[in-house]
Amino acid sequence: MSFDTTIATDLVHRIAAGDARADAELVERCGKVLRFLARRLTRNEADAEDLYQETLILALEKIRRHEVREPERLAGFLRALVKNLSVQRYRRRSYDVEKPSDTLPDTPDERQPNALGNLLHRERSGLTRRLLTELKVSRDRDVLFRFYIAEESSPRICQDLDIEPDHFYRVLHRARQRYRRLWEESAQGA
Repeated sequence: MSFDTTIATDLVHRIAAGDARADAELVERCGKVLRFLARRLTRNEADAEDLYQETLILALEKIRRHEVREPERLAGFLRALVKNLSVQRYRRRSYDVEKPSDTLPDTPDERQPNALGNLLHRERSGLTRRLLTELKVSRDRDVLFRFYIAEESSPRICQDLDIEPDHFYRVLHRARQRYRRLWEESAQGA
């Protein structure tokens, strides 16, 4: 899903102006790639279709409300949107527990907060933050913290840290690799 900047900007402006043909053009130009990304992120056909629909609806709403600050980067906006919606769906599912109202489980559900779970979470969080401070490259610390903990957008991080947007995920990947090495070293030392 790649757009010439002029085409992307024109498409965003036409959608914002209420042009129904522009809506259809967005679906035509991006539909296959968004479906592919949704399938890859969910690994379930039904969930992928829901994610795809949710992404298109939210994208059109955001464009109509003039919330796309950089229309020339429409493709990146759509990729980020499908990824963020996928993460939100995953988080929602991990906290939603469906229980029949007439029965209670015999064993505690690990997904529900409990004293041991809270303690383990605090220990992992503490270790994660300590390991972040031990990273030798300050950009690694900044990128990992801002992307995963502060949940800032990649365009914002790129702008603040002077990273080329096309290289952001490479920078993130390398930072994760260095963090993983520290994590493994700390696990071996324990």
